Amino acid sequence: MYIRNLTPHPLTISNGERTMTIKPSGTVARATSVEEHVGIIRCVPDPQGGPDWNINVTRSVFGEPVDLPAPMPGTIVVVSRITAEAARAVGRVEDIYLPGPAVRDWQGRVIGCEGLSQL
Repeated sequence: MYIRNLTPHPLTISNGERTMTIKPSGTVARATSVEEHVGIIRCVPDPQGGPDWNINVTRSVFGEPVDLPAPMPGTIVVVSRITAEAARAVGRVEDIYLPGPAVRDWQGRVIGCEGLSQL
């Protein structure tokens, strides 16, 4: 099985015994998105006084997958979770994977993943 990395980052996968890094393919699959206005929060930044502030609140709404190539026999694609959810919404699931549980170094930085996941 060929793995095509459609994320912008190298993908380091561990299976517990070995580690493999897959370079980005050069194509980054994403989902369309729009920001919906939800409301305004009125707040006072300083409890001692000062002018009130109005802060806009938005919500990201994701839509169709973008730059997701057609399925190819013998190939799976690794995408972000948001892109995987967009693909599932249009009925594409069999060849869509996302990075598995994070592997972290001693400082808590993500250095790879344990296998792959599907939605």
